[in-house]
Amino acid sequence: MSRAVFGVRLAAIVAAAVVGVALGAVPAVAAFPGTNGKIYYHDGAGDNLDIYSVNPDGTERARLTTDSGYDISPSVSPDGRKVAFVSGRGGVGQVWVMNADGSGQIQVGTDGVVDRGFVVPTISWSPDSRIYYSNQDGVIVSVKPDGTGRTPTGVSGVDPVVSPKGTRIAYIGLPTGLGNDNLWVSDLRGTNAVRLTDNPDFTSAWHPDWSPDGSRIAFTLFGRTTSATSVVNADGTGLSTLTKGPLEYGPQWSPDGSKILVTVANGRAFDTVNPDGTGRAHLAASPGGPTASIMASDWAIALVADAAVTLTATAPPVGARIDYTIGITNNGPNTLTSATVLLNLPFGTTPTTLTAGCTATGTQVTCTIGPLATGSTTQRAVRATLGLLALGQLNAAAGRVAGTPQDPNPANDVAAVVCNALTSLIVTC
Repeated sequence: MSRAVFGVRLAAIVAAAVVGVALGAVPAVAAFPGTNGKIYYHDGAGDNLDIYSVNPDGTERARLTTDSGYDISPSVSPDGRKVAFVSGRGGVGQVWVMNADGSGQIQVGTDGVVDRGFVVPTISWSPDSRIYYSNQDGVIVSVKPDGTGRTPTGVSGVDPVVSPKGTRIAYIGLPTGLGNDNLWVSDLRGTNAVRLTDNPDFTSAWHPDWSPDGSRIAFTLFGRTTSATSVVNADGTGLSTLTKGPLEYGPQWSPDGSKILVTVANGRAFDTVNPDGTGRAHLAASPGGPTASIMASDWAIALVADAAVTLTATAPPVGARIDYTIGITNNGPNTLTSATVLLNLPFGTTPTTLTAGCTATGTQVTCTIGPLATGSTTQRAVRATLGLLALGQLNAAAGRVAGTPQDPNPANDVAAVVCNALTSLIVTC
C-alpha cells in the first residue's frame, strides 16, 4: 500500500482502531527561535503529494515541488534558507534538499528513509545545519546538506528531532508492548536516554517538536479512536493534553514560542493553540477545499534583513538647492531582496535631479532598492531646489515603507535631517 495514504484513509484507519504504528504520523522538527515565518506542508492526493509554503495569514502560498511522485516531510534549516524533504522520485524514499523557494533540488541521501507504511517519515535539522533522519534500517543518521559527512548516531528509532541548542535528540523508540511507541530523549550519540512517556497498549506517541527554548516537547498521542496534542517537559515531567479530536496531529511550535500549530484533517485546516491549551484559533493559512492529504510539518523562522536608513544633506555656500543622500545598509542576516524608501522633502522645495530608481510626486520622492547583499550599502541622491517660500527650518525625513524580507529592527528604518534657510540663496545644513 502506498505511503501517501493520509487524510481520508487515515480516518478509516482510526475508525478501525488500528494500532499506533499504522497511523499517519506527521513529520516534525525543532522550532528554532526567531520571528514567525512561513508554514511548510505537503498536500495532494494518492501518490502525488507536493510541498507548499504559506504565510500564517494565508498570503504568498507557493508550490515548491512538482514531481509526479510524493514529496513530503519538509523541514527548514535554522537560517530559513534551505528545506530538506523526503522524495519518492526514483522509487525509494530518500532525503533531498532545496532552496526555500523550491529551486536547486538535489538528492543528499543514499541509504533510504525508514519505510513505515502509513507513517510519514520525519527528518530534522540541527543548529549546525546537519540533517537527521532514520534510514531504511531504522538507525538515526546525520548528513550535511550537500550529501557529505554521513554519520550514524548510534540511536535506533524514528522521528528524530534535534533540540534547538543541538545537545539532545527526541525520537520515538521501539514499543514496549502492543503498539505503544514511546517518546524518548537522549544525547546525540544515544547516551543518557530518558523515556518521557509510558503509553498503554495501542497508544503511541508520534511527531515530537521541541519548543524554541528547548524546555518542552509537543507531540501527538494516537489512541484507538482519537488523537491528542500533548506537551511534556524535556525531563518527562508536566505531561498535559492541549487538544483532542479524531483527526488532529502534527504539533508545530511557532518560532516565537507563543503558539502551537495543529493540522486538522476534517476541513483541511491549520489551527493554533496557546502552549497552555487556551486560545484555540483557525489560521487563514488553512488550505481548505476538497478532501485530500494535508499535513503541516514545519513552522519556520522568517527570513529577515535589517535595512538601516540614513539621510544626509548638503547645501552650497550660495545657491538655492539642497543635495540629499539616502543611504541604505543591509545589516543582514539575509539578502535584502527589495526595499522602498520614501523621502519627504521640505515645503517649498522641488526635486529636480534624481538617481535612477527614484521617482518624484510633489515633495515626495520614492526610491526602490535591491537586491542588496548582507553588509553592503547603497545610496540614492536627490537634488531639491528652493522656492521663495522655503525659509526657516527645513525638515526632511526618509523611511523604509515596504520591502522583502521582513525587517527585524524597524527602529533604524527612519532618518531625518534639518537645514536652515535665511533666504532661498543662503542655506546651511
